[in-house]
Amino acid sequence: MDIDKDIIVAIKPEMVKFYTKMRENEDMFNVMSEGAEEYGLEGEATYWFNLFLQIWLKRQGVKGIVDFLNKKIDDEEKVKNFVYNLIKLDYKSKVGMWSWNEVEEFGIDIDDVKISTAKYSLLRS
Repeated sequence: MDIDKDIIVAIKPEMVKFYTKMRENEDMFNVMSEGAEEYGLEGEATYWFNLFLQIWLKRQGVKGIVDFLNKKIDDEEKVKNFVYNLIKLDYKSKVGMWSWNEVEEFGIDIDDVKISTAKYSLLRS
């Protein structure tokens, strides 16, 4: 999911607060860090960002996120696209519905794919 720079700038202070709170609880942070380590150094930031987005969505709800972003960004279309993609990824994660492209792009474990969105057929000549 490509995220617009304006969205990242608006979310960054909330992300920093989240990470700081996580660091305050050493036991919780250690458990979460173990999950991040499997993604390597490059993927660790993505792991923490995705974790933040999932928790933020659960706590604020869609309306809370839309209201927050609309106060920070004067582009309703950017906000709608971001929230749509966030909800879509949340749904896909819950049901395990991934395309093969997403499996490769996001590094999703093949065991986490419950439903494939790819529809291939073999053609005979």
